[in-house]
Amino acid sequence: MENVVALDALEPWLRDTLRTQIANTEKAIRKAQSDAEAQVSSLKEMVTDLAGKSYRDSDEKRNDRAMYKAARAAGRMCLELQDLLAIDNPEDPHSYEGLKQFSDTTAKLANDAARVRDRWIGHIRPYYILDMMSLNASIDKLRRLGEQTWDLFSKDGSLLRRLEEIHTRIEKIQDLERSLQKQMTECEQLAHEAGELAPQISDAAGQMESLAANPKIAGLRKIDNRLRELRGELLASGFRRLGRPLRKLETMAGGVNSRYLLRSERSFQSTSSDHSQHSFTKKTDTPP
Repeated sequence: MENVVALDALEPWLRDTLRTQIANTEKAIRKAQSDAEAQVSSLKEMVTDLAGKSYRDSDEKRNDRAMYKAARAAGRMCLELQDLLAIDNPEDPHSYEGLKQFSDTTAKLANDAARVRDRWIGHIRPYYILDMMSLNASIDKLRRLGEQTWDLFSKDGSLLRRLEEIHTRIEKIQDLERSLQKQMTECEQLAHEAGELAPQISDAAGQMESLAANPKIAGLRKIDNRLRELRGELLASGFRRLGRPLRKLETMAGGVNSRYLLRSERSFQSTSSDHSQHSFTKKTDTPP
């Protein structure tokens, strides 16, 4: 059991065990980052100096057509390089993905700068020879630094990735432990509440048993069961037994209604006839 490491102490123990490898990797990463940033800064200064020189030559040597064209081309090349170098590398190379992105960004910056140089160098030659040689050397050095950073990533990137994976898994296990502890607390609370309700449940069960043993309740239950059986039989028969009495009652009701309507009609006709004769007599007896 002496070799068992607690979860909270696992990551510190692992880093302590691999402290030599981790220290060497972190040192190499810091050096690669510092060298790349220093080289980019040097390249910026070099481009700024060449841009200033090309602007002066454009103003001072307008009569020399070839020199003027070369100065204008150098100025445009410097503008493109300044725009390219103005984009900082935001990646932190001290993580697995950060080191990969830092290496890719450094290499891409060197390749883009070389493409800009190659696009304009034909318009600049044979002027600014020393400046272009310094620019070429600076871009090539930046490219080599990108390749060295990639080599560092290929060599020590796996160590960074495993450390990060272990850190992520430890955090996930700790989250699961907290969730389990929360559920256990809720279960204990529910058990406590159930214990408090146990006497009430026992009393209710006792009352139900006493009611079930009461003869009156038993009789009512028998009556209720019988009513349920009769209702089921009635529903199953579809009221077929009541069909003939209901039709007979309907026929009788229809006959009574017909005789009532006929008698009412005759009475109305008789009343109307008497009223007409009475009105005619009154008109005859009236003097002119």
